[in-house]
This record gives sequence, structure tokens and C-alpha cells, in this order.
Amino acid sequence: MEKLAEASRNRTVLEAEAEAEAQRMKGEAEAFAIEAKAKAEAETMQMKADAFKEYKEAAMVEMFLATLPKVAAEVAAPLSQTKKMTMVASGNSELGAAKVTGEVIDIIIKVPEMVKSMTGVDITKGFTGKMTSKEAWNSTPSRR
Repeated sequence: MEKLAEASRNRTVLEAEAEAEAQRMKGEAEAFAIEAKAKAEAETMQMKADAFKEYKEAAMVEMFLATLPKVAAEVAAPLSQTKKMTMVASGNSELGAAKVTGEVIDIIIKVPEMVKSMTGVDITKGFTGKMTSKEAWNSTPSRR
């Protein structure tokens, strides 16, 4: 009878230990799943933030590029109202329409720098290896 009671007690202890081990393993598995899910959600949020940042910059660049012709029109608008213009030039500078056009283009060339200072977005980024508008203007035969 003693042996039977001891066996029953051992059985109860082993069952309790097995149940405790099963609960511990289940808890670890749940913690691992929660951690994996949290990491996946954090990665997804980071990817969304990166995509939004890229989209935001692209949208701003598109908006400013679409606005450039309007800027050029506004810069040139006062000239269209001019009835008479007297140009004064030194011996080394351009004359006439080339001088006026050069002034308008010089103003427009400053737009990307203005956009960058206002928004932090470099609208010239992505044009690497290409000549900048200022370099293109300075390389024209009348500007050399």
C-alpha cells in the first residue's frame, strides 16, 4: 500500500512538473510570437515611413518642377509691359535681348537653391552626371 501511495504521489509530482514545463514552454512560445509580430510591425512602419518620405520628396519635386514655368512667366511678366528699354552695358557684357534673357535665366537658375533652402529638398538630386542649368547657361557661346 505504501508503494502504491508513493507511486501515486510521484505520478502527481511528475504530472505537475510536466504541466509547469508545458506552461513555461507555452509562455515562451507566446512571448516569441509577440516579439516577432512586434518586430514585423516595426519594420512595416519603418518601410511605410521611408516610402512616405520618398513620396513626399517626389511630390514636392513634381510640384516645384510644374511651377517653374509659372515662375519664369512671373519673372518675365514685367518685361512684357515695358514699352521702351534703355540698356547700359560695359565693354565685356552682353547687349540687348541677350542681356535681358540672361537676367531672367539667372533668376530662374536660383530657383533650385531657393527650393532647397525652403523645403530641404534638393530638386537637382538624381541629375548626377548631367550639367547643371547654371553650367549649361555658362557654357553657351554668348556667355563664354
